[in-house]
Amino acid sequence: MKIFYNFNLIIIILPALLACKGSNDQVLSSSNEPLNEDYYSLETCETSIGPGVPEFYSKFFKCVTINMSESGQYINIYFNGTPPYLSWYYPVDDPNYTPWYSLGDN
Repeated sequence: MKIFYNFNLIIIILPALLACKGSNDQVLSSSNEPLNEDYYSLETCETSIGPGVPEFYSKFFKCVTINMSESGQYINIYFNGTPPYLSWYYPVDDPNYTPWYSLGDN
């Protein structure tokens, strides 16, 4: 006896944003310096949730495009692969770049 499952699971884990709002509404880096206006964050990224997508996705997903598949049986999630926070994975000249530093001996 063969049992077939039609199962899609996509998990996106977004680390905490490394920037915070200052009293003058400028986005500040972890060193309290104002970030460039081109800084890509949860506030500046684009989110698009298509018709028919369950409400869960609009509550818990940001910086993505989500649509139902043509068959209506699957949820397709698209993103640009760029984290919406400061990261050492950006090129040095990018506003989201931050240098890497060790948090411990290990």
